[in-house]
Amino acid sequence: MNSDCAVVVLSCDKYSDVWPFTLASLERYYDNFNKIYFVSNEIEVIQDNITNIKVGADLNWSSSLIKALNMISEKYLLILLEDMIIDSNVNNETLLYGYSLIESNSFQHLQFSNFKKPNVRYLNEKLGVYDVGAPYSVNVMGYWNKDILSKLLIEGESPWNFEVFGSYRMQYFGKSGSIIPSPFNYLHLIEKGRWIPGICRILNIKYPDISTKNRRDSTGGYKFLSQIKSFLFNSISNIPWKYRLYFTNIFRKLFGTY
Repeated sequence: MNSDCAVVVLSCDKYSDVWPFTLASLERYYDNFNKIYFVSNEIEVIQDNITNIKVGADLNWSSSLIKALNMISEKYLLILLEDMIIDSNVNNETLLYGYSLIESNSFQHLQFSNFKKPNVRYLNEKLGVYDVGAPYSVNVMGYWNKDILSKLLIEGESPWNFEVFGSYRMQYFGKSGSIIPSPFNYLHLIEKGRWIPGICRILNIKYPDISTKNRRDSTGGYKFLSQIKSFLFNSISNIPWKYRLYFTNIFRKLFGTY
């Protein structure tokens, strides 16, 4: 793999109880990268083959990411999140395919999925492109040209606002796409600061030596609300993007999402 490629795991110290799962999944499945960075605030992350980047006090999401990017020398990044842990062996062919599209400057950002997305125009069975200005054409998690990501970021912005407004800004900096299949499967662990319903049972089976007791589970009303949100978001995702943003904004106001 090109020495200008690296993996970056984004996190902050308030999720340090999740890190043992993140690090265990990296150790189990991620043995083929030449450099892995793990971003934290002030708590140190110590693990073989991991380079910890400490960005200081958690002022806001985008400011922390800007600081981290300034401490990374590689040009082409695969950005992961601490609560989206790898749950399968890495498909090296797909992994390298994604990197090659970023390195060749064919795309400046690539998302990945195991199924075709409704708002992506597919050029072939493996690759699709987002329409210019399409909402959610950028996602924090995915392949990035580091210089383009740095230009897109605005200090004080949340990751969710970045995905909305950054998608609009992207039309001035480059092209976003999506590849199939994903280079790996992953588990989503956290929603609104709580374990996603049912995930603790899965984690306790896969990682029996790591405790889930330091964070609250989504039970009762939280679990029911989470299931409703998941159903509605999955339904909205099939609506053409020109209308989807309108319905998504209404949904967020009703449920206080983000």
